[in-house]
Amino acid sequence: MVGCGFVTRDRHMPTLRRLPEVEVVALADIDSAALADVADRYGVPRRYARAEDLVEDPQVEGVAVCVPAAHHAEVAVAALEARKPVLIEKPVALDLADADWLLEVARRSRTRAMMGFNLRWHRHLRRARRLAVAGELGRVHCLRSVFSDPLLLRLGPRAWRARRSRGGGVILDRLIHHFDLWRLMLEDEVEEVFAVARSDQVDDQSVIVTAVMTGGAIASTIGLDDGATSHELALYGDREAVHVDCYRFDGLQRVSLGDLPGAPGTRLRRLAQSLDHPLTSLGAIRRGGDFNATYYDEWRHFAAVVREDRSPDCGLTDGRAALEVALAVIRSASLGQPVKVAQSGEASASTA
Repeated sequence: MVGCGFVTRDRHMPTLRRLPEVEVVALADIDSAALADVADRYGVPRRYARAEDLVEDPQVEGVAVCVPAAHHAEVAVAALEARKPVLIEKPVALDLADADWLLEVARRSRTRAMMGFNLRWHRHLRRARRLAVAGELGRVHCLRSVFSDPLLLRLGPRAWRARRSRGGGVILDRLIHHFDLWRLMLEDEVEEVFAVARSDQVDDQSVIVTAVMTGGAIASTIGLDDGATSHELALYGDREAVHVDCYRFDGLQRVSLGDLPGAPGTRLRRLAQSLDHPLTSLGAIRRGGDFNATYYDEWRHFAAVVREDRSPDCGLTDGRAALEVALAVIRSASLGQPVKVAQSGEASASTA
């Protein structure tokens, strides 16, 4: 693990402690206090001040890149050149040139690289996608989502998290997850975006984004750093809709066009849906709840990628695509006008 900040300490390490396939043998961080805190807390024997030394450790079989986003590319490249598979936290980089650099190094070294879009492993989101792909919703014409979490306000943001140019703000730190979900859920690419952002104490503190997909569907997302906790996604088809609350064990509901929210029949159907798949729900609760379980399943997948030398379900091309959308959103919020995603290639987080 390279980087001993919040995500490593409070998300990845508690998960890995419960995962028999993976043993954390080494940590690296330039912050000696953070390094000692995480290493002591979880009993990790090898400790490095430099990522370059960690990737050369012969006991290290895979590397997780959990440093601030501005350094993702350089750390991941060091691991790939050492022939160590990498799991890279989002975003893949802060500009498309670095993303392309990573893709080239991974190709040249023939080493696996996986993106840390953990929401792809959320069981409710996976089920919602299966419903959409199977055609049970009909033609899906709209996606709506919300990602609101005041966690950074409670923790006190690190300096890099407050600045878009360093990978901070809702767009690059939170909503990039949902840009990836747009592509996954709708099985389509983003054509154009329009965004409005509010930046008070930090960059991109509140953001509303609308988008048109190449197939014609519309996507809309709200991201907040200073709102009450909420994490939801809904798909609307011409036959049914499906609503997902990522923080509830019973957080998936199917709604037909004829359902009225307060009607007795609708209430009974929702009660039956909440009791559906009880063993799956119990398993997720045992892994820390549905949201935390996404990290568990993400790490199991990465372990299989390393052991079997197989392509990850979420690779660098997915990371690059989500970054391209995020850069277009940043540009749109800066200009106050719609931006074609295909025209965002020259944009970067530091210049937009």
